[in-house]
Amino acid sequence: MNEIKFADEEQASETLPDDFEPYVKEWFNDQFEGLSPPQKYSFDLIHNEENSLICAPTGSGKTLSAFLAVLNDLFQMGDKGELEDEIYAVYISPL
Repeated sequence: MNEIKFADEEQASETLPDDFEPYVKEWFNDQFEGLSPPQKYSFDLIHNEENSLICAPTGSGKTLSAFLAVLNDLFQMGDKGELEDEIYAVYISPL
């Protein structure tokens, strides 16, 4: 069974993880001044495919934390010609 862990430290960078696609990082940086508090704790975990539950106020960037990592992975697969006609992600919001 998976262990429940709490994210107790922010990621080292104030931006998206280094291996995000440059055009995803460029879009993010054009739209936002930086990471919100929930994003500082969650982007690396989600990008590394860790099961995550983010508890934070409405409008704090939870959805973007979760879905931007998924979109980045899909863009990477598309760039490599690996996307097939199938479901790759299911995101349910709000809980």
